[in-house]
Amino acid sequence: MDLCRGGGRLAEALALATQKADYTRRAGLGSWTQLADEVRRLQVLAAMGRADQVLAAVQRLREHMQALPAVSDQSETVTPWGVRETLLDTGRDAALQLSRWDEALELSAAAAASMQDRGAPAGEIARARFNDYYPLIRLGHTGEALALLLECRRAFEQARDIQGLGTVLMALADVENTRGHGEAAISLARDALRYCYLAGDVTAIAVSYHNLGNYLARHARQPAAALACRLAAALIRALARAEGADRSARAAADDLRAAGAGADPPTDVPGLCRQAGGIPGADLDRLLAALAPEPGAAQRVLGELLAQVRDLAAAPPAADPGT
Repeated sequence: MDLCRGGGRLAEALALATQKADYTRRAGLGSWTQLADEVRRLQVLAAMGRADQVLAAVQRLREHMQALPAVSDQSETVTPWGVRETLLDTGRDAALQLSRWDEALELSAAAAASMQDRGAPAGEIARARFNDYYPLIRLGHTGEALALLLECRRAFEQARDIQGLGTVLMALADVENTRGHGEAAISLARDALRYCYLAGDVTAIAVSYHNLGNYLARHARQPAAALACRLAAALIRALARAEGADRSARAAADDLRAAGAGADPPTDVPGLCRQAGGIPGADLDRLLAALAPEPGAAQRVLGELLAQVRDLAAAPPAADPGT
C-alpha cells in the first residue's frame, strides 16, 4: 500500500488499504489498529486530492478517538499515540491543501500537545511545529512565524539535525522574502542549499535552487543567475522524476523573458554548473552525475528543458509558479 501510494498508483493503494482493514477485523485486532487502517486510507484519499472528504473524516474520527482507552486491552499492532498523531497530521495536511489556516494550526497544536505528553524529544516536536510557519504567514502573523522558525532552528542545532536545518533555513529565507528583506533571503537560501547538500536531500536541493532563483530575480534583479538556478532545479527534478520540473521550467522562462534578446542561457551541463555554482558546499556537477550516470543523459534532458523554456518564454508571461 505504501509503495503504491509513493509511486502514484493511488487506485491500487486505496484498494489495498481496504483489504488491510478487512484483514485487521478478521484477525480480531483492536480499535486502535482499526483506526490506524482508516487513517492510512485517508492518507491515500488526500493524495488523490480529496482534502474536503479527508478533513471532515479526521474531525469525525477525533471524536471517536476520544472514546478509545489510552491503554488498550485488545491485541494491537500500533501505539495509540502514534495513531493519534498521524491522524492529526493527516488532518493538518488536508487543511493546508484547502487553505484553512486556522484549522491547520489547531490540528498541529493538538499533535504537538500529544508529543509533549509522551515526552518526545525537542527536535521531534520542533519538526512537527515547523509546519505552522506557513499558515502563520498566510494569516499575516509574520512575527510569530519568524519566532517559531528561530526556535526550531535552535532545536535542530542542538539535535544536530542537518536535514531539519536545511528545511528551516529555507523557511527563514521565505519569511525574509515576505518581509521584503532581499539580501537576507538570498543569504539564507544559499545557507539552506549548503545544508540540503550535506543532508543529501535531492528534493530539498531542487526546491532550494528554485527559491534562490526567485529571490535573485525579485530582489537582486539578476535574471541570468536566476535562470541558471531555476534551470538547475528543473533538471534535478526531471532527472529524479520528482514533481515540480514544469514549475521550475516556467519560472526559468520568466527569467529568460526578463533577460531580453541578449540572454545567453547555459546550453550544456558544465556551463549550467558554472553559472549556478559559487556556493560553498554545493556540488551540482556531482549531484547530476549521480542522478544521471549514463553518458549524455543529463545533457539530453537539459536540451529538452531548454527547448521547453524557450517556447514558454515566447508565450505571454504566466503567474508566479511557486516552488
